[in-house]
Amino acid sequence: MECASDGETALRLVQKALSDNDPFAVVFCDMRMPGWDGLKTVQTIRKSDPRIEVVFITAYSDHSIEDIVRRAGLNISYFCKPFAVEEIRQSASKALLEWNRVRGLERIIAVVSNLCVDRDKNGALFTNILQQVCEMIAASRGALIQCSKKGQWHRIAEIGGGVQDEELRSAFERLGTAEEWMSHDENIAIFSVHKYNLLAFFSPESNRHLNTERIYLIRLFLQQAGLALTNIELQEELNRNEKLSVVGKALAMLAHDLRSPLCSVVSLSDQMEDLEPNSPIIAECIKDIKRSANMGLDYVQGILDFVREAPLERIELNTKELGIHLQELLQIFIPDSPRLELRISCPVTFEADLVQIGRLLLNLLSNSAQALTKTQSGTPRLVLAAESDGNDVVFMVEDNGPGLPPSVRSNLFVPFTTSGKSNGTGLGLSIARQIAERHGGSLNWDSGFTGGTRFTLRLPRSAGGDS
Repeated sequence: MECASDGETALRLVQKALSDNDPFAVVFCDMRMPGWDGLKTVQTIRKSDPRIEVVFITAYSDHSIEDIVRRAGLNISYFCKPFAVEEIRQSASKALLEWNRVRGLERIIAVVSNLCVDRDKNGALFTNILQQVCEMIAASRGALIQCSKKGQWHRIAEIGGGVQDEELRSAFERLGTAEEWMSHDENIAIFSVHKYNLLAFFSPESNRHLNTERIYLIRLFLQQAGLALTNIELQEELNRNEKLSVVGKALAMLAHDLRSPLCSVVSLSDQMEDLEPNSPIIAECIKDIKRSANMGLDYVQGILDFVREAPLERIELNTKELGIHLQELLQIFIPDSPRLELRISCPVTFEADLVQIGRLLLNLLSNSAQALTKTQSGTPRLVLAAESDGNDVVFMVEDNGPGLPPSVRSNLFVPFTTSGKSNGTGLGLSIARQIAERHGGSLNWDSGFTGGTRFTLRLPRSAGGDS
């Protein structure tokens, strides 16, 4: 608190506070003073700082309220002498609250504007949201989490050293997810923003930052941030759909044109078998050519079915047999791939479209094999595991390669996201997830897996989803 004996001194104090980036929130001003009167003082001060709250205190009616409001602005209060000290204290608290609230709103507008500007930088955007909320409640650590319906979570952003799995589990067990919009206890707060949960960890003495005013500002900020995220996603979805529409038409044309030469390869292979029936080497080569050509035809038809959203052709599959089939195909398509290790001790039967599910898993295996081949690690390991989990069958594709680049993790299943592949289109994983979802299942990347990369495919054992 500072005191000034006249208006000019008060102006200098206000200007110095502004230059120090520590502005005054409220000024109490008498109407009759040496030099400038109170009204001129306030008018002059507000030319330097129009945000400052003003409380006039006087025993005289030199000016009408209408005149004071017209010349000094709407955000003023007026007390006539004599007055009770408690009245002044309450007036100061109210003016300070209003000043802080307006500053908070200005800050929210600025932050949300920056969120919109940075819409193409999703990682920075999520971290920005997390930092803003943690600063508002003086939290030392925080995490932005996306929770699945099956109780799994994926870290979107972290600050302050991150959050351990056990801390996340404990927080959700104690407070649940923030379905309303907020829940908290003595040192953890969980907020809901868009489709994410924001966890903030603060010390017990910082609990005072969760007062009514701060909660109001946080809620307003998260509402605006949620709208910004929704708008960004809608715009990105529109852009993706436009691209996919063009790509879909191109794929359909390409698949149609590829069918004829592939059929010719199969036909010529049949003729070669008749010409060289006694050569085991040639016979084996012809067998591989025919198998590859027929598989190419299956993929061509799969592309056409995918673009046209043809019904799935479900048959009963066996996890062990499918694994062996994929093991053979991987050696054909990537001859220098590490040997695929199968961890399928108890075969499980399930219903799915063989071509589409085979294509999905082969895409995951090929990605891992190429990553291992490129890095040339000492002991490369590529694993396909499968197990039963209640009414579901779960496949896991694991490798001990370099892991996913941080730049693609948040957009991993978004079309046209690719990294480190000179011939990659960025469509493989997005199509793979859509295949999983059409089967009524899910495909996710395990962010908690260390020492490489792991993808988990979960499918219902009996028919579900699109049929």
